[in-house]
Amino acid sequence: MRVLLFLLALLDPLLSGQVANAERKLPADLQVDLIFPRNETYAPTQLFPIVFGVNNLDAVWPLGIRLAVTVESIGVSPEGGRPSWMWQDVSLNYGQFAEAVGQVPSKRFFHFPAVNMTNGTTDSFQVLWNVILADRCFANNTDPEDDDGGDGWWNSPDGFASRGVRFSTAPGAQRPDIEAAVTSCPEPNEDNSAAIRITDVRTTYDEHKPCPVLDTNVKPTKCVFKSTAKELAANVSAAMLREMGCQEGNWQTITAPCPREESIASPQAAGFGVRWVLLALTVAVSNIL
Repeated sequence: MRVLLFLLALLDPLLSGQVANAERKLPADLQVDLIFPRNETYAPTQLFPIVFGVNNLDAVWPLGIRLAVTVESIGVSPEGGRPSWMWQDVSLNYGQFAEAVGQVPSKRFFHFPAVNMTNGTTDSFQVLWNVILADRCFANNTDPEDDDGGDGWWNSPDGFASRGVRFSTAPGAQRPDIEAAVTSCPEPNEDNSAAIRITDVRTTYDEHKPCPVLDTNVKPTKCVFKSTAKELAANVSAAMLREMGCQEGNWQTITAPCPREESIASPQAAGFGVRWVLLALTVAVSNIL
């Protein structure tokens, strides 16, 4: 299965050299948005990004959190002979999320895996996702042994199902545009956004892990990521071109990998194997606060 996975952690350059560990600032609303794609039709692309944003991460970190994400074709059913690569897992488990964030998280964290499922295809797809907290405690617990983390928390509508957004690809349709998607500020809903208020963080009795106390009666905030639209789009573009081996051009219109120079190509550069790429990029403070 060919899966490309990109991570972007926007690090505040004024804080990264001064703070060894994150400092919580509670209460704080943690919000996770599926920024792109939308319920729209796009022109097929060699690589297609799935973009998530996490807001206020610095105020609640450290925290046991993971992002479960799958992308799958719904134009052809598995029973109809759908190829295995038409279903791709682009999640961040607990360890991967923590590694990407590091010790000094920024206010906003972006995760943008890219799939090659849409390359030259006319098809329909769905992105299924959940944000999951490993543990959850309650403010009215008086016995320390009650702080066992329970079953955690996730934004499932019924405790099992995932949230989802559907999109399609067709020649002649609009090109994917990350900046436009962010700046359009669509109304958040349960399919593309999840928000919770963390009022306190306790410690689990047995394993001494962070155990947040939650207020789940919180509505997502609109336009949370608008101020980072241009930088986010530029970084997604740079990552796409880098993976394609292209020095320039529009990633939306490049249909095949660019020839790679032997002198600079690494053994991992050839082909599209499963791998992780961590991009630690900095932007001006005014763009992330």
